[in-house]
Amino acid sequence: MHIADHFHLAHWHPITTAPYNQAVELRVRDHGKVVTLPFPCLRDNADHWINSDLGTPILINPVEWRIWPHTAPRHAG
Repeated sequence: MHIADHFHLAHWHPITTAPYNQAVELRVRDHGKVVTLPFPCLRDNADHWINSDLGTPILINPVEWRIWPHTAPRHAG
């Protein structure tokens, strides 16, 4: 079952529920503000965050996540 089956794609979710090995959009705290990172990230099996575009580790403490919008399934309409 795909993670999107459990979570509405547009809603932000607590970081404790972030999936492993799937591109997600993250929000982090930066100088007291919550900001959205402009690139997809994934959490690997060792609980490290990776910049999905570059494949490089990033040192962040995210607070929320949602499915990366560019990989969300398209609906016929």
